[in-house]
Amino acid sequence: PVPLRQVRAELAARPLRITEGGRARFGPAAAVLTALRAALGLTDTTVELCTEHGGAWHGIPLRFTAGAPAPCLPPLDRSEARQLAGADRKLAAAYHQIRHLHP
Repeated sequence: PVPLRQVRAELAARPLRITEGGRARFGPAAAVLTALRAALGLTDTTVELCTEHGGAWHGIPLRFTAGAPAPCLPPLDRSEARQLAGADRKLAAAYHQIRHLHP
């Protein structure tokens, strides 16, 4: 049996919990607007975006100051650096396999 009363109460309470937790500020539309405001120089902030860094493309934090982005990848320990290098190799191999699809 499904506790319908409990399910309805949970569903009714969820939007308020999401808003109170601050997660509504970071949805897809808010992320686009935050990045756009930063890129236009309207706000100075840090936004995680995909950018070229160290010869590869990564989703990393970019610090925007007056519209100018600067990668600000946090310091990585050896294990994290190996994992990032491994991810680079996997992406490069995947792109290599599909490069002929879009010349």
